[in-house]
Amino acid sequence: MSEYTMSALETQLAPCPPQEIPHGFCQCGCGRKTKISQYGEPNNHIAKGQPRRYCCGHNLTHHPWPARFWRHVSIRSENECWVWQGRINSTGYGRVGNNGKVYYAHRMAYELCVGPIPKGLCVLHACDNRRCVNVRHLFLGTDADNVHDAIAKGRMRYVNGSRVGAAKLTEQQVIEIRSIYETGHITQRELGAKYHVSHSTIGRITRREGWNHV
Repeated sequence: MSEYTMSALETQLAPCPPQEIPHGFCQCGCGRKTKISQYGEPNNHIAKGQPRRYCCGHNLTHHPWPARFWRHVSIRSENECWVWQGRINSTGYGRVGNNGKVYYAHRMAYELCVGPIPKGLCVLHACDNRRCVNVRHLFLGTDADNVHDAIAKGRMRYVNGSRVGAAKLTEQQVIEIRSIYETGHITQRELGAKYHVSHSTIGRITRREGWNHV
């Protein structure tokens, strides 16, 4: 598990001290009232007919990035799980956007607290809590380590990936697809043609909504 001091976290939070902001006002602290949401977003804690949490764009501009990230975390004692309170995906992992890109919350926490994640490595949870972003509960591992950890903890009891009879890809090809797409020099349609699958399949792979065991 990774080491990280509370004083280091306090340094990241310093530009963005906690505020008691009334319901219906922008949570960035600008003092403006927010619009009523016309639809529900359960994963983003927004209910239809209720005020939105932020004015458009304000959650992206009013505070430095580390402080904005930690505002969405329930920070507890050093050894407890720190649960991500923001958006989550269909598999239960926290998601967070910054500068037009979407990241896994636990991977972003690792990068903020420890440093860049070496290419090809995963960030695994020792606590087995997918929404946890406490860096003490996170550790680096390979894709194989990730699969073995899932099997050991009983999360992978079904046939998936290349073991499915109708699978058109292998785990190695999925890793290649994500790596190539991250370069930004190829489209999802071009990747689909290269690997003989639909562009929607490529989209699910790059968003980790498909083949998420890899």
